[in-house]
Amino acid sequence: MSGMNPELDFWAGAGGDAYQRRNAVTDTEVKQRATSLGRILWTPSVGLGPSSLILEVGAGPGSNLRALKMCDFTNLYAVEPNATARAVLATILSSERVYDGHTGAIPAADGTFDLVMTAGVLIHVHPDRLRDCMVEIARVSRRYVLAIEYFAPTCEPVVYYGAERIWRNDFGKLYLDFGLQRVSNGFFWKQADEGYDNTVWTLLEKPVGWRADEVT
Repeated sequence: MSGMNPELDFWAGAGGDAYQRRNAVTDTEVKQRATSLGRILWTPSVGLGPSSLILEVGAGPGSNLRALKMCDFTNLYAVEPNATARAVLATILSSERVYDGHTGAIPAADGTFDLVMTAGVLIHVHPDRLRDCMVEIARVSRRYVLAIEYFAPTCEPVVYYGAERIWRNDFGKLYLDFGLQRVSNGFFWKQADEGYDNTVWTLLEKPVGWRADEVT
């Protein structure tokens, strides 16, 4: 891995460790996230239930998974490249549900999960790798993809700790370009105590017959 993907090296190593220390989520914020996620996912039209299989890619120390547990989802899984975060995740989920992987390499078969989500993760993927990573996320979903990400109308690089390591974008539109269909979307406003920073969320659905190898 080293040298081939410098962004992944950074987040999997000391950069990711430091990021977790700086961005600790409080118990109050986890409860707020549970309310926010519940509004999106616990609707009759979406049709998810307690036993639905949900994967978070780039789960960090598991704040969103803790929130999903508060929403009574029981079949939760995580993919995370940072070993420190995986150790924390193993205290939230059973260790066999915590995978060593990343957005570009998810160790699961096509259509394994009912929902696959990211939160503040796609912004860390270099634009040259973004397409393949988003297609990989959709590949392992059976039905839904949820993206909670910082928005820009077009790709917008941000210098973070001395280098371009963040790229805001219209990730919902990119998923549409890859053949997914919009279900719902909205904005989390930090001042509204929704548990998240100012981010756009987009819930999308895979059409029947969608295949990763047919995405152009």
